[in-house]
Amino acid sequence: MTGQGTAEALAGSGIVLVASGMVLLIACANLANLLLARGAARQKEIGLRLCLGANRWRVIRQLLTESLLLAGLGGVAGLTLAWWSLKATVPLWPEGRALIALNLDPDVRVFIYAFVLSLLTAIAFGLAPALRSTSGGLTATLKDQGASFGRSITRSRLRSGLVIAQVSLGLVLLIAAGLLLRGLGRLANIDPGFETQKVVVADLKLEAARYNEARAQQFYQDFAVRLRALPGVQSVSRVSRFPLNGALTTTITMAGETTAERRSLRVGFNEVTPDYFDTVGLPIVRGRKFTEEEMRAGAAVAVITESTARQLWPNQDPVGKLLQTKPDAAFSQVIGVARDAQISRLGEIDPLFIYLPFDARSNIDLGVLVRTSRDAKEMAPLVRVAARALDPTLFLQTSPMEERMASSELVKIARWASVVSGGLGLLALLLAALGLYGVIAYSVAQRTHEIGIRMALGASRQNVLRLVLGQGGIGIALGVAGGTALSRALSAWLFGLSPFDPIAYATVSLFLVVVALVACYIPARRATKVDPLVALRYE
Repeated sequence: MTGQGTAEALAGSGIVLVASGMVLLIACANLANLLLARGAARQKEIGLRLCLGANRWRVIRQLLTESLLLAGLGGVAGLTLAWWSLKATVPLWPEGRALIALNLDPDVRVFIYAFVLSLLTAIAFGLAPALRSTSGGLTATLKDQGASFGRSITRSRLRSGLVIAQVSLGLVLLIAAGLLLRGLGRLANIDPGFETQKVVVADLKLEAARYNEARAQQFYQDFAVRLRALPGVQSVSRVSRFPLNGALTTTITMAGETTAERRSLRVGFNEVTPDYFDTVGLPIVRGRKFTEEEMRAGAAVAVITESTARQLWPNQDPVGKLLQTKPDAAFSQVIGVARDAQISRLGEIDPLFIYLPFDARSNIDLGVLVRTSRDAKEMAPLVRVAARALDPTLFLQTSPMEERMASSELVKIARWASVVSGGLGLLALLLAALGLYGVIAYSVAQRTHEIGIRMALGASRQNVLRLVLGQGGIGIALGVAGGTALSRALSAWLFGLSPFDPIAYATVSLFLVVVALVACYIPARRATKVDPLVALRYE
């Protein structure tokens, strides 16, 4: 994997880790709500303990111990299930091994991480309910005056905050999954700006076979002769980095600037042979490409992209301008401008990119592109045979450019992240739906008296329904805001899709609203059927 691919894999893993943390927070919110309800049921018991002389912090420690036991059991179960699931799925997922080398054997660091996470989880979902359960008035508690704690928890900002957190976190995950899936759907129609359908990629590892510079150059010349003799081959070129496989970078300075004005700009570059532009169908829109003679002589010339010309020399003719591509090197003259294309990665045009003549001294391995008039899938085996005829011991890979584009590191990571975040999003949605159902059902049970009074005073069933279902609106608004913030981090895997794609946001929000409505329907319907006379005699 390239350094850029490693960075992308780490970034994708980081996003999945954040998504997993969000699911954990939703589960903690659910458990906190359950403990709040359980604390309401145990309020009289806790009040008696406090009246008999128990210290409040001792009762809190007891409640936290119960939470710690739950978290510990959950941590052991989670660690076991994680290990089993990885053992079962990674061998069946060929892309997983290509992305990251996984060590599936847990060591002491994994156990320490699981222990610390379980401990923090116990504190996260146990501390607030413990504090809330021990803060009620003792007189009202012992007299059981209208289940005062039950009603106060119904109106509790903590409970409302937990509901909002569940809805918003679930929506953030679903928006991320929706954007990633929408981005992957664009791959079939994306135009990188160069030819991919009839181009074959050949990657030959000559350095591993102990080739030196002279032998590698001779091999390429013989290989190119054999390739051009194949039926249907139109051009052959050599590159130091394949398209859509990241970019080499260098620092350039421009001639004509004073010491105070001199800038050092970081640009992407590729070293190519003159036939490269014809091979990938990348036209020169101004000036010309370099020649074989210039390449062999090591001439200081360069071809830049349209975006580079606009940024470095706005409203000027870039042909003939000078720039220095390496420290202490001669200034290279710009002799041509190539059309902009997505060279380094899909969905992104490099703002600064230059093409330099291929330097065989710094490139032992062979990266070869073959343009053909035939089907690239039919031509790929013939390219492999031509290489094997020269050296049957070489390690080489040949594939059509379209397949290479679809199996690039960026696409693999995006596909992997979308599957994992989609699964976590659905799990978060299920947890949020269960939490909403439990909280609203408990809320309806505790607010029976209040609902009865409202209906006795003339409230319609529609008013009661809106009262019960209105708790998730703030969560949806916060979830959309959180999804907007997270979408910026996903832009590298969206392949040109806007991070604020309205279809993804509208579809996911509507989906969450429908699920939330279904989860809330039964308790809300039960609330509308409350008999005012019965409710007024409740408790």
